[in-house]
Amino acid sequence: MKIAQLTDLHLGRENEDTYGVNTRSNFLRCLEDIRAYQPDLLVITGDICFREGDEEVYVWLKKQLQGLPFPLRFIPGNHDHTPTMARALELPFPLREGQLYYEEEFPEKNIHLLYSDSSSYRLSANQTLWLEQQLSKSPHRHLLLFIHHPPAKYTRNGFMDAKHALQDQEEVMAAIRRAIGDGNRRLHIFCGHYHAEKLILLPAANVFITPSTFLQIDLHEENFAIDHYSPAWRKIEISPAHIATEVRYLFNHQTQIQ
Repeated sequence: MKIAQLTDLHLGRENEDTYGVNTRSNFLRCLEDIRAYQPDLLVITGDICFREGDEEVYVWLKKQLQGLPFPLRFIPGNHDHTPTMARALELPFPLREGQLYYEEEFPEKNIHLLYSDSSSYRLSANQTLWLEQQLSKSPHRHLLLFIHHPPAKYTRNGFMDAKHALQDQEEVMAAIRRAIGDGNRRLHIFCGHYHAEKLILLPAANVFITPSTFLQIDLHEENFAIDHYSPAWRKIEISPAHIATEVRYLFNHQTQIQ
């Protein structure tokens, strides 16, 4: 099974200044690259909108995604408005307490995909319990969680970890450890939010942070600092024996709005 992940699009309204970066063009370039990849599934993991959830942006995105030959899945980020996003994109999954979290299984491929909503910088108690229960009872070898925020810090003092981290990391990871146990299973977590490509190895889980289609952040600086402007997306390939993943960068210069 081949999965493509896009995250942190930060799409602006038409003619909106998105810090001089043409986020719509970046997104469309990545989407064309994904078309050529021909995945079985495309997952967009939040921060679709530039500053805050905007119906006009969601409608524009939906138009660009029409006619794709593969299914789409969405979760919101902290720059999204979940009910507006769900309505504008006509998502088939119901909201629970205003949050969008759901799961799907592919028994013939031994794959279980879970999607969490961290748009409020934390998971509700019910969502954390749901996540633990789904992982505990899953019979599948390959367990993947898509969530906007990394459920662990990458640095001690970096800008994103210090100011914008998931607020209930310990509770979420404790639930995951209880569910996974000490056996041979591991949860593979694919997220965004940090605008960087990083890997965090934890007990029971591997956390893959995927860079943005907007711009990338230097996670080691205490104040906000841009690392580079290369937009990117992630490939995830699941075989019976293992999971392989890599990040694909498209170009290495700032794209100015025309």
